[in-house]
Amino acid sequence: MSSSLIRLRQLGWNAAVEQRFAAYRGSHQPARVCRVDDAGADMAGGSGAIRATYGGALLCTAAGDATAWPVPGDWVAVRDWPDDRVTLEAVLRRSTLLLDGDGGVTAANIDTVVDAGGPDLASALAAGQTVAVVGSRDAVSAAVRGVLRDAMGPGTLPLPRRESATQAVAVPGGGVVVAVPDLETTWSLVTATARRPA
Repeated sequence: MSSSLIRLRQLGWNAAVEQRFAAYRGSHQPARVCRVDDAGADMAGGSGAIRATYGGALLCTAAGDATAWPVPGDWVAVRDWPDDRVTLEAVLRRSTLLLDGDGGVTAANIDTVVDAGGPDLASALAAGQTVAVVGSRDAVSAAVRGVLRDAMGPGTLPLPRRESATQAVAVPGGGVVVAVPDLETTWSLVTATARRPA
């Protein structure tokens, strides 16, 4: 098994995601969204960290459907161009959506949601799941840093920044944590069949 495939599996790559990516095989690379901003997205892929701007195909799709924008946890198709540009071209079909109290998409492809102060985070990660950690900014930051410190050992950096933005982090040894600060009480995890980008 290649090191690229091992990295993808650590990010949650499985047969279902591979099937969703099939139309892009050969011309794009798969990646998992870690963090987004107005200019593009930070992602993790088989070759490591990737920074990409939004490509034309995604911009056209998102112009007609605001839920098509990538969010942490999404699997996406990324294109490398001959002039060294890297663009995020499509968000793959999502399995679940984590919605805030207003119905906005906060994260995608989440298996389990746990409270930052609860005991369930380590056991969910041990099962290799993608776990959304919700709570106050300080509680979410402390929970994610604790899990990473336990997985990587003391003094290992970088750890995620303590900020208000939702971000995903792969945990060595299994599982992906999506830190969702300031989403403490009103949220819902729904299947994504009714809201479907590319």
